[in-house]
Amino acid sequence: MRIAERAVYAMSITPFDPEGGLDEALLRSHLRFLSAGGVGVFVCSQGSGEGDLLTSAEKLRIYEIAVEELHGVVPVCAAGIGLAGATAGIEALARGAVERGVDAVYVLPPRPSPHPPRPQEVERYYRRLIEAVDCPVILANNAFLAGYSLPLPTVATLVEAYPHLEAVLLVDANPSLLGQYVHAIGERRLVLTGVVSSILQAHAMGVDGVLCMEANVAPDLVPAIWSALEAGDLVAAERQYRRLLELSTAIARYGNPRSLKAALRAIGRDGGHLREPYLPLPQEELADLERSLHKAGLGPGPWEVPPAGRG
Repeated sequence: MRIAERAVYAMSITPFDPEGGLDEALLRSHLRFLSAGGVGVFVCSQGSGEGDLLTSAEKLRIYEIAVEELHGVVPVCAAGIGLAGATAGIEALARGAVERGVDAVYVLPPRPSPHPPRPQEVERYYRRLIEAVDCPVILANNAFLAGYSLPLPTVATLVEAYPHLEAVLLVDANPSLLGQYVHAIGERRLVLTGVVSSILQAHAMGVDGVLCMEANVAPDLVPAIWSALEAGDLVAAERQYRRLLELSTAIARYGNPRSLKAALRAIGRDGGHLREPYLPLPQEELADLERSLHKAGLGPGPWEVPPAGRG
């Protein structure tokens, strides 16, 4: 499937068993849960997916499982590609993801040390990775994870050079920078935001979609907001947006992915175990998270967006 067929994407969790091994059955169940909510799916992300704790072999297996479960249903994007590591190893992972049939690869900037790489090193890195694959590429400018922001001229140069670079995702709290991206490349490529708290403003600026962690708990909430915005129903969008902020704040308070898996248990689903060094939330934090979820209208069982006029 083409990535343009979905406006909302989820950074999926990675379920583990009690010994820290990959729980494939739970992963398949969770992927189906996400797709039923109408979101496209990113797997192996460094945040929600505990991607930095996965081996390359595990990532390739997760890409394979996601394709088996979701091919032709919603787009599958291979995340966990980039940041630490030599370019050759990251390139091999991207190639392996394509061989397993993903719909797109999501490439984070290089971060081989605490010091940001030079602009020419960043451009060379992205050119190698984009040229290594023949499927759609989503370029990430994620200052939160990389520790630096890509220069917009560099991104524009790559967009001009590679037609299969189909989308750019920006994670930056500065709304003016998002506006600059929409103005510079929005007519040629998809522009996505990873700042879910700014979804109303982003839509008004012409952004094409959003990537979020909250969909792991309520997969149909963000699509409901986006659909309401597309229909011009600001009342419905703002009502559900308040619920989204409550959910997002609750999850962020105690740290993703700990709180995501705890939240899934709190609503009656199983997100599996964490992989160490992550540890489960202490009881007092878990109780506070459960109270926040209740306030957001989330309870046991698959959650559904209430019809217009309720909630």
